[in-house]
Amino acid sequence: LPFAASDDYGVEAGEARISLDLAAVTRVHGLAVAPDARATIAVPLPMPISGDRAEFEENLVEDFSEHPWSNLPVTITLTALDASEQQTETAPRAMVLPGRRFFDPMAAAIIEQRRDLLWSRTNADRVSDILRAVSHRPNDIMRSETTYLRLRVLVRRLETLARLELNTEQQEELAAELWALALELEEGDLQDALERMRRAQERLSQAMRDGASDAEIQELMQELSRATEDYMNQLRREAQQRAAEEGRDGDQQQQSDNAM
Repeated sequence: LPFAASDDYGVEAGEARISLDLAAVTRVHGLAVAPDARATIAVPLPMPISGDRAEFEENLVEDFSEHPWSNLPVTITLTALDASEQQTETAPRAMVLPGRRFFDPMAAAIIEQRRDLLWSRTNADRVSDILRAVSHRPNDIMRSETTYLRLRVLVRRLETLARLELNTEQQEELAAELWALALELEEGDLQDALERMRRAQERLSQAMRDGASDAEIQELMQELSRATEDYMNQLRREAQQRAAEEGRDGDQQQQSDNAM
């Protein structure tokens, strides 16, 4: 977030305050209930390390991807303090708090339910029901049995804690585990392909150092070629998904493919 500040005597400090814009939230599904009370986000504004602070421009860089208000409407207000302890603030500015976008359908579903769980602890039963429903055919949507089992354990734990009145600490712990699981689903294919390619490179390099036969080296080169092709296909697939999700036209998507 770029900002500018100026003062005759110099700006001493500044702060950004971010509040949920509840009136602008579309109150449907898990957001229909009243949200849990949450403190305003307050972060210091970056100041110039050296030079005159009478007038300057800076960028506020923060990552709120895992915050409960990520991808929701918020208002942001900037305040500044000068050398004589006088303080001023901007008018609230409406924006959507930037957050990470998930392109894998199951990962996106988990992130949506994570948001609803963080919105209100009263959503716990609803979230567990939905996660059970969307994962009822794991072979169609899960890349590994381990990932599926992790989700089932999380759902069972959520159901148990919901019966005992989920507290804030448990809410945060479950949200962190859901985030980690969604990341694994989102990045799993690409990371697995990259790891296979690296292992193939290492085996080929070791065989060449050990003076392996031409036939063995040829076989390892073919293995590396297949792993590299798989990795590039995964990169291309992700680029196409992002292009489609972001609403680019066909020409832009072709440019993305060519660039890849």
